[in-house]
Amino acid sequence: MKRGQGAFEYVLLMAGVLLIVVLSVAVFRGLSGKSLVQIRENVETVGRFVCYPLYLKEPSIGEIVWKMNENGGNILHDETIPRINGLLGDGEASRMPTWRNTAECKYPPCLRFDGLDDIVVSESSPNVSGANGFTYEFWVLFEDMGSGHTAYIANKVSTFNIFIRQTDIAITPQGSVPAGVEFHFFPQGEALTVSDPETVYTLTPHHILVTYDAGTKTARLYIDGRLIGEDTASGTGAIVDTGTRLYVGGFPGLDLSVQGMIDEVRLLTRGVNEEEVQDLFQCTVT
Repeated sequence: MKRGQGAFEYVLLMAGVLLIVVLSVAVFRGLSGKSLVQIRENVETVGRFVCYPLYLKEPSIGEIVWKMNENGGNILHDETIPRINGLLGDGEASRMPTWRNTAECKYPPCLRFDGLDDIVVSESSPNVSGANGFTYEFWVLFEDMGSGHTAYIANKVSTFNIFIRQTDIAITPQGSVPAGVEFHFFPQGEALTVSDPETVYTLTPHHILVTYDAGTKTARLYIDGRLIGEDTASGTGAIVDTGTRLYVGGFPGLDLSVQGMIDEVRLLTRGVNEEEVQDLFQCTVT
């Protein structure tokens, strides 16, 4: 190789390295200061959005993100720091939901709950007692549980709970489940309720999000990105966190377990606005 040619190739190499550094700095600056999932990029290879939620930039104590990508084992690994992992069956093999890697999951794999006593429990208590409210969201596919069946989807005792009550509709389209979802939140001295009295759920994953805005003292329920209803506290609206763990898919000692698939569980320590609700509905954590 000629001396001049080698020097030229070296210059090109260094120029390439410099370009990579400049682009990296630009990307980092673009990410900083963004709010929850405002930064998105379309990944054509998987045909969906990739979201970068707030916890990746500013982790808060007590948040939970269970992506359910393990596809085996008895622990859901939290993506936030410090980690609050989920324990399948709370350590009891007979109460562990089963792993599924099928199209019934929103983003396979996910967990199937049997409608009897399956449960996931956080290994410690998530902290939702801050002044910024909280948000809880997940994807769920409800199976036909039979009219009158009531099940806890999520429960943090004395703070909030979400449950589904299957209703009885005389004429139900084939391949669907008639049901109502209720969100109960218990600020200091009060009980707020937001209900979806009767929706016919297709046998596909649906996005459910509940959020509490501590500033306006308002609790809201969204299903598939649509505002279902809201309720506002008349008192202080202060969040009461009794230090209990988070129960998903059921509740110990009660025959109130979900029958169906649950995927992509997230608990954030602040309320979210309408724009962020739409982002969370359209995106997933990867």
